[in-house]
Amino acid sequence: MNKHVFEKIAKLEKTELSEVKVDLALVDDIQKAFISSQKELTRAEAEKKKIIAAIDAVKTSYRQNAIQSQQVLEMYKTFETQAKNLGVEVPANVAKFKADAEAAIKASTEKITSLQNVVKNL
Repeated sequence: MNKHVFEKIAKLEKTELSEVKVDLALVDDIQKAFISSQKELTRAEAEKKKIIAAIDAVKTSYRQNAIQSQQVLEMYKTFETQAKNLGVEVPANVAKFKADAEAAIKASTEKITSLQNVVKNL
């Protein structure tokens, strides 16, 4: 009878130990998966910083375009005034610079706003 009791206790201990091993292995797997996910998050944040820096460079170019286009408009106004004082028409090719500069300012301003929204959503 003692032999039978000892066999049951041995089986019970093996079962409990096996369950503990499974639980410990699962905890280890969870920890490894979490550490891996944190590494990916760190990589994503680093890439995000690169993207923001690139977007900032693009926004700077658009701002510069808007500034230079504004200068074109100011020069055009001076030219237009001088032409009017001389009683001559502004040539069509020069008048086109005004329209192109206005369009460039509008487009650059819109693109800067769009890029700012992209950065906000990152």
